[in-house]
Amino acid sequence: MADALILEFEGVGRAEYEAVSDLLGIDIGSGEGDWPPGLLVHTAEETENGWAIFEVWESREAQERFMNERLGQALQGGGVSSPPSRAEWLDLAAHHAPWRLIATRDFRDSAGSGRTGSVVRHGEHASLFRLATRH
Repeated sequence: MADALILEFEGVGRAEYEAVSDLLGIDIGSGEGDWPPGLLVHTAEETENGWAIFEVWESREAQERFMNERLGQALQGGGVSSPPSRAEWLDLAAHHAPWRLIATRDFRDSAGSGRTGSVVRHGEHASLFRLATRH
């Protein structure tokens, strides 16, 4: 079963989060990039006192490898000099991903904007999951 991790950093904000993400090669706007093996879910938010991260990992060992090989250095380079004020592992009773990939389709905007992109559909109801545009 997957494990969840909650990290909270006091005095850290969006600027530091973006700097760390950039150093890791992850575009937080699109979600594209060099995500670590074993990471299933990553969410981040600003809190009253700083920044919070919630992640779901295949294993604690996968997160530890990422921390030792890449994240520790990126945190320092991104200006996060203090350890998290909270680092808590949760043993998940369940973790499901009902949005399984079912189709991808490329498109060209018919309105003449020159935009192209991909529509990625997931799940039984084929709801729109991501729309990536490029000029």
